[in-house]
Formats: sequence, structure tokens, C-alpha cells
Amino acid sequence: MASLHYFFVVLVSSLLLLQMTSAIGKSIPPTPLSGGWEPIEDVKDPYVQKLGKFAVTENNKVSKVDLQFVAVKKGESQTVNGMKYRLLVSAKDHGIASDYNAEVYEKKWTNTRKLISFTKA
Repeated sequence: MASLHYFFVVLVSSLLLLQMTSAIGKSIPPTPLSGGWEPIEDVKDPYVQKLGKFAVTENNKVSKVDLQFVAVKKGESQTVNGMKYRLLVSAKDHGIASDYNAEVYEKKWTNTRKLISFTKA
């Protein structure tokens, strides 16, 4: 009789433990993986627009062109040793707007910002 009682205590304890661990797992929201690309929720944010303008300005210096920044239309960010941004930027060339893919790297604590790539979309 004692062994049957012991069996039920172990069974009930195991079920309670299983229920508690599954509840704990559900209460913690998943976090993005370090290094994974995450969509930028508000591309109209002035800081995001500033990054897009930086990309166009840096491209103009390197490519000896005169694109005029219009707006960032879409973007993603990635946490690395700093931040990387993939931006879909609209810019005008002689009054004609086109879209460009720009990638910008930034490390705020060292005041570093670099244009990694800039290509027509």
C-alpha cells in the first residue's frame, strides 16, 4: 500500500512540475537571435531617415554622382559589434526617383559610421 501511495505522489509531483515548466516557457517572450536581421518598425523615424541620407551622401562622394535623398522606404537592422542597417532608399537622379539598396554599419560608442554597399534596387 505504501508503494502505491509513493507512486501517486511521484506521478502528481511530476505532472505539476511539467505544468509549471511549460507555463514558465510560455510567459517569456522569444528574443531575436543575436546577428539576425529584424525589420525596422518605424522607417519614418528621423534617425532612420538620417541613416538613409548618410548613405546617399557617402555614395555621392565615392561614385561622383549627385543623387538627392528622398526617403527611406523600408529597412532591417542587425546587431553585430555595433549595428548594421539594410535600407531601401529612394533618391532622385536629375529629378527622376529610383530605389537603392544601402547597407550602413554603425558603432555609436566609437563614433563610427560606414557605407558598406549602395546599389540600384
